[in-house]
Amino acid sequence: MERNSGYKSANRSEVNDNYVDYESNETNDDNLMEVLDNFRENWRREGNDTITDVDLKAMELFKEGELLEQRGKMYDAVAFYRRATQLVPDIEFKMYRLETRMESNNENVENSDPEDSANQSNIDPNETYDDFDDSDCDLITRFLRLNCDEFGNVFICSPKQMTSRTHFSCLPFEVVLNILKWIVSNELDLRSLELFGSVCRGFYIASRDQELWRLSCYNAWDSHSSASLISNYGNNWRHMFVERVRPNFNGAYISRTTYIRQGEASFQDVHYRPCYLVEYYRYIRFFPNGLVLMLTTADDPHQSLPLLRRRKPRNSNVLSGHYGINGQTIFIVMKRDIISESSQMARKYKGKNRDKSVSTQTFNISLDVKTVKQRPNHQLLWKHYSVQYRKPNGHEMVTNFELTANKFPSFWFSRVKSYVSTAEHKLV
Repeated sequence: MERNSGYKSANRSEVNDNYVDYESNETNDDNLMEVLDNFRENWRREGNDTITDVDLKAMELFKEGELLEQRGKMYDAVAFYRRATQLVPDIEFKMYRLETRMESNNENVENSDPEDSANQSNIDPNETYDDFDDSDCDLITRFLRLNCDEFGNVFICSPKQMTSRTHFSCLPFEVVLNILKWIVSNELDLRSLELFGSVCRGFYIASRDQELWRLSCYNAWDSHSSASLISNYGNNWRHMFVERVRPNFNGAYISRTTYIRQGEASFQDVHYRPCYLVEYYRYIRFFPNGLVLMLTTADDPHQSLPLLRRRKPRNSNVLSGHYGINGQTIFIVMKRDIISESSQMARKYKGKNRDKSVSTQTFNISLDVKTVKQRPNHQLLWKHYSVQYRKPNGHEMVTNFELTANKFPSFWFSRVKSYVSTAEHKLV
């Protein structure tokens, strides 16, 4: 399934310059004017001295745009929205704050005793809209409120221009959620999901669906540990996926090692001995569900990174294994079989002693995950590296490497677009 990042949706800031006039005859019916008159009276009564004439004019324009939008006249509504934001850029947030204030005052009056009504009606005349802190307000709840029609139905988006064709907004939410599972896919491409959510309010609501992030956490870690730790993240699966330590999946970690090696002295000039600059790379790519690939080669990233694209590598130099996460440390175990020449000659013959000449190498690696310059899980630091060598006769030999900075530099993450350009399986 090919990806396409060209999402389009209607936005109130994207309008045509040829908007209709405010005194249009289409909006001069008695019902609409009565609603606007009540609206002006409420704002004057609740706002007191904090609302200027410019604010009131912008609120009237914005309110009339909402009424036109509810009647299905999207083109005319966008024109009023634009005129309102030209007068007061943050008019929508001011109206939301004032509406919240009015609802709070009405609830207090209804639930209070008659003796306390006089004290509750006292309002500080020096109070302004900036004094209201809406940081605790749930953004998703606010967007759901703004994306409701007059019947209380939540719509994902609206077409910029009316069309006879079926628009994306006509799809049920279950279908949109299934499409997003293909966007994330089994590779956990949550970056594309975040880009999808940045298009408009409705897409933002869909991209924050907890089912998507719950399945992503189950694939990044095991379901048992994720379910037991979700309370530490406020029962928010997205917060867990963003804040909990894990490797990045939409690219590879690259470590570049260089050192100087002395060459052999020349037989013609014993005083001349060349020096060679040796350079090679280590690549590690992590997959969800515990699969990891590692490659050590002298080829540059442009030649090497395509070899790590598939879960089952075709190149024999790519090591395959599994990894686990404990705190901030990733533990990697990879195995490789070494077949001797005599065993290769006898592979075509069947026999019980055919595999006795096969040696096994087991690589045990521990890496610490670090966040660098507000880039989460961007760096891997060596913590332990050993190789266990098992000979055909059963004898074992373990080599522990000294992890010096020049021989084992840290890994740095690099995003690779081709790794998530296609989706073979959806998120399950």
